[in-house]
Amino acid sequence: METTASKVLDIIKEELGVQEDVSPEATFEELGLDSLDYICLINELRLKVGPITREQAQQCLKVSDLLAVYAN
Repeated sequence: METTASKVLDIIKEELGVQEDVSPEATFEELGLDSLDYICLINELRLKVGPITREQAQQCLKVSDLLAVYAN
């Protein structure tokens, strides 16, 4: 059974168009996501994983921040 964290990471990799693992400590800027890419990522997460508020999304600077939102 796929965990929420692995589902989130898979969606991030899909949005980045990469196969390799993404470090939870990586920032979205380091991963090359611009603001439009980030909005698309958040929309995919809302559709495939569950709700996230605008405020929560705005506070996520790293992959680990996003994982923490969905861990709760």
